[in-house]
Order: sequence, then structure tokens, then C-alpha cells
Amino acid sequence: MGHLAFSQMLSGDLKDSGRKMLTRSELKVTGKKYRGFQIFEISVDRKGVVNGVRHIPTANELTSTPARIQATNLLSALEFEAGTHYPKFQRARVRVLFEREAEVVEPVNKSK
Repeated sequence: MGHLAFSQMLSGDLKDSGRKMLTRSELKVTGKKYRGFQIFEISVDRKGVVNGVRHIPTANELTSTPARIQATNLLSALEFEAGTHYPKFQRARVRVLFEREAEVVEPVNKSK
């Protein structure tokens, strides 16, 4: 699991077990409109598939519904290490960051 991804996993038995995330993701959405974060609870089965994503509203978060849909799609695509030694379901609270793309500013050519 990437360092940033592990740091965005806030709590839960999924984090405590040290189960590896197979999907390379920083739990970050980069786009043109949104900046902030949203908190979600994910549920992962023994096969390592995310089978549940639930939004957890908090006071200081981004409130955009389209952003929430983007984050839900990102989290649903994650895959974790499979194994029968894991519980039937493991849960974790995760923070998804939203960043604006860096705008490219072209230099102005003053000479004509």
C-alpha cells in the first residue's frame, strides 16, 4: 500500500490488520472544480473486493455530490489482498482528497 494511501486510511480493522492494497491509488481525485476532502467507510470481503462504500458526513468537508460520486467510483475500484484468514468483512474509514489540477500558464511573448 502506498504511503499516502495508508495515511488516508483513518481507522478500522482493515487498517489494523495491515492488509495490503493491490490497487495503486493515492486516494486522491484531481480535477478542475473541487478542493477539499470527504470521509467514507468501505467494506472489503475475503476476496479483497470492496463491496460497500458509505459516505460519512463531517463538518469541514467538501459537500459536492458529483465529487462524492467520483470518490465512490475510486473507492469501489480498489482491490485488497485476498485470504481466507481474514474476517468475512473488514471495514475502514478513509479520507479521499480532492485537488485542483495545476493550471499551465503560458509565457507571454512581448516581442512581435
